[in-house]
Amino acid sequence: MDDFLKICQQCKAKCCKIGGTDFSEEEMKKVIDAGHPDFFVKIDEDHYETKCNDGVCPYLGKDEACTIHEVRPKLCRRWPVYSSVEAEERKNYLVDCPLARVLSQDIILNMVKINEDISSEFVSASIENSQLSEAEKDIVEERFSEFALSKI
Repeated sequence: MDDFLKICQQCKAKCCKIGGTDFSEEEMKKVIDAGHPDFFVKIDEDHYETKCNDGVCPYLGKDEACTIHEVRPKLCRRWPVYSSVEAEERKNYLVDCPLARVLSQDIILNMVKINEDISSEFVSASIENSQLSEAEKDIVEERFSEFALSKI
């Protein structure tokens, strides 16, 4: 896993600069209980997002490493597998990031399983109900559009 961390640091953790992420209440409580600062905004019951600044996750350290890695939510654990809901159909994609290029097929399939544990409603609500400002949403959309996606 240390090798993976180095890969992420070398790419400057671009995935952590496409907005904060979304957490279930249980995931949010794990972060708080582990002694990390509370950067959460409640979206609805059992759904929280992190406040971000200039599109950067508040839990990204100055060394480009995740400060909550051990208690990060499923949405982070599944990266670089990305999911979207299109016409009520869930689609999984592999994001072209440096980490994706070194992962085994078994690890990618495990990330797909993690991704499938996240409800389609949660994924849809993450985008539709975001409390980010319009400027932050624009930053997130622009940065995310720089990633190439391939269907899994």
